[in-house]
Amino acid sequence: MPLMPARFGLHYPLWSHGRHSGDLLDRACGEMGIDHLTIPVVTGPMCQFRPAWFAGEPYFHTEGGLHFRPDARRYTVAGARPRMARWLGQRALLEEVCEDAQRRGLAVWFWVELRRAPSLFEPEPHLAQRSAWGDPAHPPSACISNAAFRELLHAVLSDLETRAPHGFALHDLALDDLQPIPDSARGTASICFCPACRAVAVEHGVDAEAAARAAQVTLRSAPDWRTARTDDPLVEQYAAVRLAACAAALHRLIEPLGSGRCLVPADRLQRSASASPAGFPLCGASGTRASPPHGSAVYLPHARFRCRTPVDDREAQALVRDVNEAAAGSGAIDFYDLEEAHPGMVDVLRQAVRYARRGP
Repeated sequence: MPLMPARFGLHYPLWSHGRHSGDLLDRACGEMGIDHLTIPVVTGPMCQFRPAWFAGEPYFHTEGGLHFRPDARRYTVAGARPRMARWLGQRALLEEVCEDAQRRGLAVWFWVELRRAPSLFEPEPHLAQRSAWGDPAHPPSACISNAAFRELLHAVLSDLETRAPHGFALHDLALDDLQPIPDSARGTASICFCPACRAVAVEHGVDAEAAARAAQVTLRSAPDWRTARTDDPLVEQYAAVRLAACAAALHRLIEPLGSGRCLVPADRLQRSASASPAGFPLCGASGTRASPPHGSAVYLPHARFRCRTPVDDREAQALVRDVNEAAAGSGAIDFYDLEEAHPGMVDVLRQAVRYARRGP
């Protein structure tokens, strides 16, 4: 199935709306002609610095969490409690921005990074990914093998669905990031050995304890864990079983959202087709809309461009070219950190969007 023309949007943090009072959005809509907003509603720690040419508070920080007021009734059966980011206070900013977007004719996507929100799962240590030695992973992240995490994710998505979004951006749930097949020591170090993952391996006839010991030996003996190659068959088998189980669990969670309602990184979906040893496809065929695990049609490729740094003419031309190339293989393109950029960046992005919309 050929890709439809890419739609352009703005990665639009709620805290920026609270400080700009919509000024940035006015420029993005009036000059760039964006189609949608992607709003971070669940994140990890965030820092933001405003350049000297902007007035107002120059620094913003949040420990992360839920950047909206959760409906507690939806979390009664979840294995972890929702934790609202402290900066939000009593203001219903998400509802304000959604209403503003509707008036402007903009679709709204919700950015959810639940696995990378330590404020949500650090009080629940059983949710964390673990190394082969049983230590918490660094940087900290939650493991989708854990049923309690999946219950929390389901509750968050169900809660957000009441705001009627166009869909969800789920970058921290890209399968390649979740469960890498270990072709290097770096890949081996990324494999989770939490109790839930070990239980999955045992259910499929894989000796999880032996796999953990093999991973430890691999990492101790690697001359450079970042580049050393590995080929331990037991570790590969353990990783493949986990990958298949996580793919199936993620599919069961996301498929009910409906077709084309999840954005995942475009580069994850445009690699050449391949399959895990367990027989589950990891990515889609090049040149077509990707077919993620189990043939699901809920995913759309998503490309992002950081726009914080002022650009000279050469850099501006490169950005216009890169956006045009990305438009040929993405369902959605977002520009982020625009609130921290020089005002002249809007002019560059206007040119990039107009050029890309013309097509080849």
